[in-house]
Amino acid sequence: MELIYCTKCKIIFNDSHKRCPRCGNKKLRQPFDNDAVFLVYINEQLKADMLMNMLKENDIPFIKHDKSGAAAFRAVFGANFLSIAYDIFVPYSAYKKATDLLVYFKTTKAIEIKFFIIFNYEFFKTI
Repeated sequence: MELIYCTKCKIIFNDSHKRCPRCGNKKLRQPFDNDAVFLVYINEQLKADMLMNMLKENDIPFIKHDKSGAAAFRAVFGANFLSIAYDIFVPYSAYKKATDLLVYFKTTKAIEIKFFIIFNYEFFKTI
């Protein structure tokens, strides 16, 4: 089964659809290696930073698209001023590697974040 690419919302899916399941677009085609493909939506700054660092460490280029509409406010007032919302895109040529990393990230990083928070909470209680 081949993958099909939606030129509008930049997702890939199996070829059994005649329209994009996300946006309804009919302009579908096979993906090219340099097509930006949707990887994940993230709405937590810590997780976004960790995932982007993981992609950088593995030499996977990515595009971070700000979905919150508050980029200018964060630039002036700081990253934590308003909530974040990002769509992360990777080239189709790196999509498989990026999805493998994403699976790893979703399992191990969530555990590490919880441990980090609990450890720091317990540490600061002793001070």
